[in-house]
Amino acid sequence: MLSFSTIVALAALQTPNMNASITSTNLPKSAVDGIATTLTNLEKAWNTQDIDFYGKQLDEQCNWVNVVGMRWRGKQNVVKAHAVYFEIMFKGVPQAFQTVEIRGFTDTVAVAICTLKMAAYKTPDGRSMPANLNRMTLTMVLKGDRWLIGSAQNAIVDPVAMPFNPIADDKDGE
Repeated sequence: MLSFSTIVALAALQTPNMNASITSTNLPKSAVDGIATTLTNLEKAWNTQDIDFYGKQLDEQCNWVNVVGMRWRGKQNVVKAHAVYFEIMFKGVPQAFQTVEIRGFTDTVAVAICTLKMAAYKTPDGRSMPANLNRMTLTMVLKGDRWLIGSAQNAIVDPVAMPFNPIADDKDGE
């Protein structure tokens, strides 16, 4: 019998586009579509553990801060870190974008606030992490005709803290 994680991963492989709700109030459709393509590619690369394809979604100068505060500078280091963690922590662990809110700041720079569902996994020190929501902030940069990730930071959404969010309408992804 297939596990839930395996079923989700197989479904992700068969889905050409992510199923996230994508909103933007100030960007042309072409920019939103370009960013959505990059995020779809990122999701597919994660779920297929295709580290080369994952790297193709990143700008050469990409900076990444992960959920525990590790900072990786440059595309090469971001790819290397993800490759290591795909092997020791995230092998077969699917994730899926749920919501994406995009705001353009210039014609070539936008910020995407994303909420993702992450399946359960074990940390390198052996702790079991339950399935969770993850909030990711991505700075997207237009390079030529492609939107790439210039910077990323993600955090686990704490379900115990969420009921105490003083902004009642800011609880997406639950």
